[in-house]
Amino acid sequence: MQLTRHLDKGLWAIADKSLWAIYGAGFMFLAIRVLPKEELGNFVLVQNVFIILNHLSICIGLSPMVKYMYEIKDRGALIAAAVYLQVGFMLVALALLWIAREPFGRLLRSPEFSSLFYFVPLLFIAAFGKLLAIEIMRSLFRVRDVFWSDLAYFGTNLGLLILLTRAGRFDSARDQLSIMAVSYVVSSVISLALCWRSLQWNWKPPREVMQRLFHFGKFLFGSGINGQIYERMDVFIISAFSGPPEVAVYYSAKIFLRVYDMYRQAVNLLALPVFARLKAESRLQDIRIVYEKGVFFSHVALLVVMLALLLGADLLYQVFYQGRYAGGEVFLRGLSLSGLFLAWHVLSDSVLASIGRPDKSFRARTLATLLSVALNLWLISNFGSYGAVVAAVLSTAFLAVLMTVQAKAEIHFTWAGIWQRHRDLTNFVRAGVRRL
Repeated sequence: MQLTRHLDKGLWAIADKSLWAIYGAGFMFLAIRVLPKEELGNFVLVQNVFIILNHLSICIGLSPMVKYMYEIKDRGALIAAAVYLQVGFMLVALALLWIAREPFGRLLRSPEFSSLFYFVPLLFIAAFGKLLAIEIMRSLFRVRDVFWSDLAYFGTNLGLLILLTRAGRFDSARDQLSIMAVSYVVSSVISLALCWRSLQWNWKPPREVMQRLFHFGKFLFGSGINGQIYERMDVFIISAFSGPPEVAVYYSAKIFLRVYDMYRQAVNLLALPVFARLKAESRLQDIRIVYEKGVFFSHVALLVVMLALLLGADLLYQVFYQGRYAGGEVFLRGLSLSGLFLAWHVLSDSVLASIGRPDKSFRARTLATLLSVALNLWLISNFGSYGAVVAAVLSTAFLAVLMTVQAKAEIHFTWAGIWQRHRDLTNFVRAGVRRL
């Protein structure tokens, strides 16, 4: 497997996920510095509920579609089955949460939560076209089109932020959630136009297709539940103990970790379809090689990013927040240490899903989630947001160990094989220098 074979797709993936960094910077300048802490905290709570449900709906329907895009020939049936599973889950979940929205708001010490909850179904409707189109384009390796889809969303979002802040009409969680909804509508229209020719449909997909997707998706769904609890429960627990204003301070540090989210999403964008295709072609040796290269190159990149966050926390807070959210610098330094373990569990998760062993990923995530919840409840109740930072790093390390053990048992990578990939890095750098 040559490193440069899929370089163009990798560059488009990097460009696509760089949009997160650009948007994050703009959001920090235009939104976080403007919104009162209470409003920012309320926005984070509603946004996290939407993200959780959105991710789970993808796990149960659209991610299995990506897995079987090259194995099930009737793509119309495949896409329809995926959509039915996704929408069915959302209808049930939204109905249950709508009933529980008021007691949930009281638990989170957020009186505004229940009145803002209608944004959750609204955002899903607005984002539906984008979600479907992105997964179709991802499965077909059309990374460039994914970039244009995300550019439409982030560009519209930032454009509206600039207009409203300059007009003095941006001061509440409701304003930011409205901006998100409009941005998703614009992106959905453009995304569907980009993948229209690939959007096949069969109103009555065969039962065996539905069963095949559901059987695979139930493990991804279980892992997704664990993953979302693992990644986002800290925000809800902080709110339950301290309220939305403390959530805002913690979130001010956590938003810098979008650079890690960029990495995670770039890997998911490319790794699952690549591994799935190699598995479909029975190229197990190539799966191991790609995994080893991915781990080594990821560590090199993530260590650089981690050091930048660790050493530059004070400067970042001074530049972006100008004295607001004092104390968040400590949270950022602590959370940045999770970059040491990120590559192991992200790449291992992708390879386990692609070779048809999501059950192993599910079990690993279940154990890590149980540890994360226990640590967050204990540490946050005793040490506040500082406890959330410690819980995040410890649970990330634990998950990385579990995932790596499972991946090694399946693809038999070697530690020496990972280290030897430094030669690929050297050759890659030399080739780049020669081109210059």
